[in-house]
Amino acid sequence: MATVLIAEDDLGLQKVLEASLVKYIRDFNTLFAENGEEAVTLLNDQNIDLLVTDIKMPLMDGLALLSHMSVNYPATPCIVLTSYTIPGLEQRLSPSVFRFINKPVDPVYLAGLIKEGLEKARSEEALSGVSIAGFMQIIEAEEKTCLLTVHEYGKQQGVMCFHKGVLHDASCGELIGEAAALQLIGMENSQLKYQKLSPQDHIETNIQKGVQALILEAMRLKDELNETGIDTQEELQHNKQLTEGIQLCKGLHQQKAEQLLLRVASQDTENVQALLWLSRTVTNMKQVHVALSRAHELNKKDKDVNHDVTMFNAASKLGLKTIDHCPFCFAAIGVDSHDCHFCGAVLKINAESLTKIGSNTKQDELRGALDRFKEVLGRELNIPVLFHAALACLHLEECDTTLDYLEQLQQCIGPEEKSYRAAVEDILIYIAARKAVIKTGKDLNAGEESAVAPEVLDKKNILVVDDCKTTRKIIKMILQKHGFDTVEAGDGIEALIKINGVRPDLILLDVMMPKLDGYGLLSALKQNSDLKNIPVIMLSSRSGLTAKLKGHLSSAQVYLTKPIQPDVLLDTINQQLG
Repeated sequence: MATVLIAEDDLGLQKVLEASLVKYIRDFNTLFAENGEEAVTLLNDQNIDLLVTDIKMPLMDGLALLSHMSVNYPATPCIVLTSYTIPGLEQRLSPSVFRFINKPVDPVYLAGLIKEGLEKARSEEALSGVSIAGFMQIIEAEEKTCLLTVHEYGKQQGVMCFHKGVLHDASCGELIGEAAALQLIGMENSQLKYQKLSPQDHIETNIQKGVQALILEAMRLKDELNETGIDTQEELQHNKQLTEGIQLCKGLHQQKAEQLLLRVASQDTENVQALLWLSRTVTNMKQVHVALSRAHELNKKDKDVNHDVTMFNAASKLGLKTIDHCPFCFAAIGVDSHDCHFCGAVLKINAESLTKIGSNTKQDELRGALDRFKEVLGRELNIPVLFHAALACLHLEECDTTLDYLEQLQQCIGPEEKSYRAAVEDILIYIAARKAVIKTGKDLNAGEESAVAPEVLDKKNILVVDDCKTTRKIIKMILQKHGFDTVEAGDGIEALIKINGVRPDLILLDVMMPKLDGYGLLSALKQNSDLKNIPVIMLSSRSGLTAKLKGHLSSAQVYLTKPIQPDVLLDTINQQLG
């Protein structure tokens, strides 16, 4: 029988899960640990088939435990329990994590994911101490359609895709296709994870050579490395510096990127990628021209080079000398530019400039930038990139994702970073006005201390119940900034489930919702002796006398109509909490 280990320091949640999961005893057995250290001990003593872990735990938290799993048990599926959503978190923890679940946890849903994870683990095989070349020959002979993941010291290095025994594609870091396959075949001390694919799965073809030819080429390159160690080591060093320089540039660390890329370009004058990315970091138009011209001379068919030449030609008409680069498309722009002349993105955020959002934007440029920002956030916590990822989503009119990034940004920036704080407030007000959720004409952080914050010292918990995700997020961000903890629910049924897990100090309740509306939920609360005294503030876009009367008759403490002013909402909450 499979054994599942659940690492969770909340003893109450442990008891709930233990009681709920016992019905699945025919599928798996369950063990519990209160922290990461206790979980490691159980992992050493027991054969664990799947791990469920919280992120926040004492002694050894979930991130450290996941790191331990990736090194020592890379084939064991992991499910992560989180109390918050952070853009990029899933990418940063992948491939260690099978699934993410937001708290509070539905035991039935968790059980389903556990069974799915165990089944997935059974369909995969982790192989250590096996020659990559030898295993590829077996795949070819057996005409397997599969995904072969190569790990080194517990860390994923790359992937190879086979279709009926033929290697169609590979990736390894920045390398793709044949170059990636050669790099992977030459690796030592590797662990292979084999996963079956359906013959109907679409696999792109980026490799033309057969398996045997690739193996022979990889062995030849390896022999050359042994014979010409010095030159090859220098080349590897250049490649490492190039990769680091590109990553720095993508992460908007322009000065550090320029230093590395300039070093590579000066030592390897025919490196097109070094020249291209160098042109995206230097702050002088002549230097941009020199780097791009050389890159174009070396490879006139490179799409990225041609794209940047087009941007340079557009910028040269502006008479610029000393420049910055647009964080979205890397076009050369004036040092004090409020927007980008090429992609149309707004760069300086204030109430006036936000009215221009999306009016003249090249959507493909912004989507490319957003993909790049996600890549960066997958490997580092980067405040400028977080901000510009939010801004890219705002230009693309993806308001919910914008709020996700802004929420994480607010958790990262300190009180001294006033420019970011002011920009976040302006963006929130802009989104609120567009969604007609909250309407205000003043900066909530403009030097005035909230009347609520000093009095909310014991972190009151507020349940926000509304079927509009954007409404919930905006209210949540305002409340959290003023010292409240929040829990969200999208309808009355979900709210009842959340209330059973975390008893709120106050409920903000929308009227019109699916499944169970606000009046129905309020009625259910008032019939429960343990819940009937929780203060309820009802929210509705219906301002008619009948709606207000119904709200009062249903025993709500206060009835507020939308659009809601933040200061009115905060004052009302403060009054109800006494």
